[in-house]
Amino acid sequence: MIKELIAKEVVGLDSQPVALCYDMDALKETLLALKAAYPPHFLHAIAIKSNPLPFFLKFAVEQGFGLECASIAEVVLALRQGCSPDRIMFDSPAKSKREISFALRHNVQVNADNFFELDRIVEARAKLQADGVFSTSHVGVRVNPLVGLGAIKALSVSDARSKFGIPLNVENRKNMVELFRQYPWLDSVHIHVGSQGCSMEQHASGAAKLADFVGEIESAVGAGRVRVIDIGGGLPVNFDSEEVKPRYCDYSQILRHSAPALFTNPDRTIVTEYGRSVNAKAAWAVCAVEYVKESGDGLSIAVIQAGADLFMRTCYCPANFPLRVSGHNQTDGKRLVTGAQEANGANGQCVHGHADGGQGKMRGHVRPEARVTVAGPLCFGGDKIAEEVDLPQLQEGDFVVVHDAGANTLSTFSRYASRPFFDIFGVGHSFIIQRADGLSKHTTPVRGLTNKCVPQCRPSRPGSLPPVLVRYAHGRWTRSHCSRTAPPVYGYYCTQADDGKWSRINVVLLKPAESLEDVLSFWEGARVS
Repeated sequence: MIKELIAKEVVGLDSQPVALCYDMDALKETLLALKAAYPPHFLHAIAIKSNPLPFFLKFAVEQGFGLECASIAEVVLALRQGCSPDRIMFDSPAKSKREISFALRHNVQVNADNFFELDRIVEARAKLQADGVFSTSHVGVRVNPLVGLGAIKALSVSDARSKFGIPLNVENRKNMVELFRQYPWLDSVHIHVGSQGCSMEQHASGAAKLADFVGEIESAVGAGRVRVIDIGGGLPVNFDSEEVKPRYCDYSQILRHSAPALFTNPDRTIVTEYGRSVNAKAAWAVCAVEYVKESGDGLSIAVIQAGADLFMRTCYCPANFPLRVSGHNQTDGKRLVTGAQEANGANGQCVHGHADGGQGKMRGHVRPEARVTVAGPLCFGGDKIAEEVDLPQLQEGDFVVVHDAGANTLSTFSRYASRPFFDIFGVGHSFIIQRADGLSKHTTPVRGLTNKCVPQCRPSRPGSLPPVLVRYAHGRWTRSHCSRTAPPVYGYYCTQADDGKWSRINVVLLKPAESLEDVLSFWEGARVS
């Protein structure tokens, strides 16, 4: 795959120094596995913040998935992808009055984070009704089930001091039951325990507490009163290797044991909100090495054009958000290996057999082993994707691949130092890619999903078959944070020959690189009123 990107002059020191590549087949397989792991009355609302690319959101919607929104901008994006309003979850923990009114007017589900937001919803509904608008939105309350912190405090939101939700203590339980008694349109409950660093057992414990609370509500105000139970997302991702774990089917079994009531009523909708686990392993970033500096004490520092701008969490909190990296040769894209790795062959989690023309055996270029830090272009010392890791010796013009880069990269992108955004491509076996010119256009799948069990999200691999690059003309997607631009996103797919075999990988540019002028025009267009 990298070889073809080099041949097409898509990536390299003399073209784009960074490209983000999405394996669209891996995305499809993950969605299929998620759907197959749960019964039909479960609605899986994909968290937009993990990957806001319209081509993916549109495809998910077409396959029957909902969308979870952490801001009103994401609500608008979800509506533009054709998502039915009752399948959109608006979960922002800080909703303005205007945002609440917009969501209710468009019949989007609104989960109130606290009692104050619920008061705003009451006020907004009254104003809309006075204008002749009768919202059909499901309205819920976000409950904090108080299951405690996970391994990463910043991503754990279910302790007593969490900023999210209404703590499920004795007083609040009583108050919430009375609110359900008072407002017949209040028909939903919502939790989110946390994400990376929280165990499956923690998530299941929170869901079980929520299910018990639903029983308490319905004992007081009547059976069937709660129509939607939103158990949130946050299933962790294994970033240590290519192995996909935990799997959705594993968590489904734990959840079935801990909260069986979620599985027994097909007339009630159970909502999940997965994001990172859907997207993380479906993409990789390929970055050209500008140069390699030697520290004098045996450390090589390979400088690339992506750092804390694209991998913000990894650079700022490396212990909590480590990413794997591998080196690839500048001429043919094959993986760089040490002599020991070449001898051991199949041992090594970062091997991309498709890139090297074979599977299960290392066939890359042999280099001496070196102690390497992979550093980004930003002007602070912590701008490092990987620090003092063992890699084959890198050279100017080689490529560093950053693995598992599909989630929370574009959406957290920083414009620090006013650097330009790059292109985004997609690659896959099961998509027909069409030119698009805005949020309303998208890629079209050859076949829809089928509800059968498949492996969950095989790791994305830089494939080796000849690609056809297709430009994706996307509407400007400008973000203001730190004046940086976002990298390219590629998708890839394979053309099927008459004999049924996959014969050719095609590459499409899903999200083009932003230029310096795009960044400048953003600031120049701002006016102080």
